[in-house]
Amino acid sequence: MDTGLRISEACSLKRGDIDWLESRAIIIDTGNKQAIVRFSNRSIHALEGYLRKRANVEPNSRKPLASQPLFARHDIRASKTIRPVSAGGMWKAIKDRMTEAGIDRHLVRIHDFRQYFVTMTYLATGNLKLSQELARHGGISTTNRYAHFGSEADEAYDEIFNKK
Repeated sequence: MDTGLRISEACSLKRGDIDWLESRAIIIDTGNKQAIVRFSNRSIHALEGYLRKRANVEPNSRKPLASQPLFARHDIRASKTIRPVSAGGMWKAIKDRMTEAGIDRHLVRIHDFRQYFVTMTYLATGNLKLSQELARHGGISTTNRYAHFGSEADEAYDEIFNKK
């Protein structure tokens, strides 16, 4: 959620794509454009923890670490080969974690994460153009459509119509 990555972009990341010192990666975005994706400290720590745990279950691979997928499949069909997780597999894993946490898995859609990212960057900065840049949207109309201003609108409505 902290990166604004699309699920397909996250699944296509290689370990070598991450600049761990700068907490970012350069990806090929939709439209075949290069784009910078930033990672929060929370995201970097989560990735480091995941890769530490993954090191315990992965066999020694002849494939260089930098060219291995950042997110690997851990199902029986992947065998002992390090294979990237598919977007569908990632989404299933997210849905399974939601169920484990007691959240109705039908309440969340995959694009809700991008909408949350856009909304949070806008609410934190008040700058829709900056939210557009961070989300890597081609047009401001897309960003505007993604940004949900519910809390802002609710507060304004309350202030206007529910003054005490």
